[in-house]
Parts: sequence; structure tokens; C-alpha cells
Amino acid sequence: ILLKNDIIPTAVSRWNDFFEGLDWNEIFLRCFKFADIKLKWFQARLVHRLLRTRKSFYVCKLAEDPLCSFCNENVQTIQHLFWQCKIVQTFWSLFERYLHDNCSHCITLNLTEELTLFGCKNNVVTDFGFDYILVVAKFYIYKCYMSGSLPNLQALFAVLKRRHLELEYLAYVTGSYPDFIRCWSHYQSFLHLGMYSSLDA
Repeated sequence: ILLKNDIIPTAVSRWNDFFEGLDWNEIFLRCFKFADIKLKWFQARLVHRLLRTRKSFYVCKLAEDPLCSFCNENVQTIQHLFWQCKIVQTFWSLFERYLHDNCSHCITLNLTEELTLFGCKNNVVTDFGFDYILVVAKFYIYKCYMSGSLPNLQALFAVLKRRHLELEYLAYVTGSYPDFIRCWSHYQSFLHLGMYSSLDA
């Protein structure tokens, strides 16, 4: 799936400088796991290192500096934007805490940079519900960056709730509602947090 004539894509070489033992066949397959074209395109661009950051805008002389628009302290690379930034780290810490508290099957699942960026990690088993929530959360962070706002869990839960309702309707009209219920049964409490609780994000 990945290689043709033993040619390694530039993005793969760049990522391999930061991570060891990446399963690139699985990583590229994850880009096409979801029916939503925007999510597919977003994850593919992330993996291929094509998402625009302050650093890339600065290199193209489209920004005054390469500093992160969230923390304004460090150069905003893809890794910084989605994981290393202290603002994003706080966001993920709260996200993980609510995941552990409201999804019993995720209580031992810990977010790492590799899992967050690529949606998969060796020896870590996830399901469709978690994979979908994670890619929507990353897409939400990127939209916050592009709009000049800071990520927070209340807003993410509103996005997730809306998308969940859309998926539910689609499952109903296509006759796959039982599969939908089985897929999302573990995440009902998590998805409803944004409506029924006060989140300090």
C-alpha cells in the first residue's frame, strides 16, 4: 500500500525522524476510515504534512512570525499545534480525564503524541467510536487555529453532539441503526457531557 519501487515519501521520512517503528500501512489506511470527506482529507493532509501552520505561513512570507497562535511562545509546527502546545496539552488532559471518567472501556487508554497524530499506535487497540471522536477533536483544534480562537471542551462537545446526531440519522435512513447503537453505546455519557455539565476548559 505504502511503497512503490522502494521510494519512501518525503512525509514518511520526516515523521520517521521523530518516531520509531511506525506502521505506515495502518496509518495511511486510517486516513480513509471515515465516510466524511472533510475528515478523510484533513487526516490525509496531516499525515502528509500538508496542513498549514504559522511556521509554513512564515516561510512563505504570509505571517510576521512563526509563533504558535495559541500560546505565542514556540514555533508552530504540526506537532506543536496538535500536541506540544501548552494550551493544547491542557485541552487533551481534560479530554482524557472525561474519557476515563465516562467510558469504562477507555480507562486504561492514554493519549500519546503518536496516537493523537496518527490515530493508531502499536499495541494500542481502539474502536470506531474513539477513532471518530479523536479525528473530530483534531479537526476542531485546527479550525480553532484557523479562526483565531482557543480550543475548549464545551465547544468540542457541541460539535461532537451535532455530528453524532447526523450519524444517527444516516444510520436510521440506511437501515444500519442497530450497528450504530452497538458502535456508540460506550460513548453516550461522554458525548452528553457538553450538554449537562460545566466543563472548566
